[in-house]
Amino acid sequence: MRLLTVVLAVSSSLAVAADAPDAQALIAESGKALFQQQAYRMLMHNDVQMQGAPMSQTISMDMKISVAPGRFRMDMSPAPMTATFVSDGQFTYFYLAAMKKYMKKPAAGSPEAFGESLMPGMSSMMGQAKQFSTAKVVREETIAVGDLKRDCFVVEYTIDKLSITKPMVMSVNNVKATMWIDKERKLTLKQASDAELQMGGPSAAPMKMHQETAVTSLDLAPSFASDEFIFTPPEGVEQVDSLPGMPGS
Repeated sequence: MRLLTVVLAVSSSLAVAADAPDAQALIAESGKALFQQQAYRMLMHNDVQMQGAPMSQTISMDMKISVAPGRFRMDMSPAPMTATFVSDGQFTYFYLAAMKKYMKKPAAGSPEAFGESLMPGMSSMMGQAKQFSTAKVVREETIAVGDLKRDCFVVEYTIDKLSITKPMVMSVNNVKATMWIDKERKLTLKQASDAELQMGGPSAAPMKMHQETAVTSLDLAPSFASDEFIFTPPEGVEQVDSLPGMPGS
């Protein structure tokens, strides 16, 4: 019986290997898939565990992202991470609730540019991320996204090192990650990764980082409220020219 189980497992693995797409091409396609959507609303949950000097902590965050042609909105919670970023097509607003301050900048021209404005250096890091040490499709799996079941390719990859210079100097080393990529839409619906994070140069002590991100709801044909992409400052909030960690600061 045990021999039969092993034989079936090996046969299943060989079948996946024979039918699966190229892993690196699949990851590249997944990286573009969401940006190719004209409009969507997505809810995501993110957990990050950091261990080692100078800090050891766990951060949990929920994100609501809405995208329409030329307009973007991202709401993050809970406190103290509460923040709102809104682009109405003309201006982008960055609001940090804990500071009771917001700033206004010319709008980014695309979702990619909007992401780069929130996380300077992201495009450079993503370019480096294409240099996989290994990448392979290891199995197929069905996962839940809200009330929906989605069939996914499960991809495992490793990256030796990613270098980041903005907004601070750091390197991400020994990355081991797993992605769940929707077989039909090629969207990344879930990801888990382990890495070593080194901030401040090669002499700094590395920290261990574990991160899990999951799409909990996805609507590719959303209807938007009339004020969804309008930023109205809460009462008592101050407009400033710069905010810590934000573009142009």
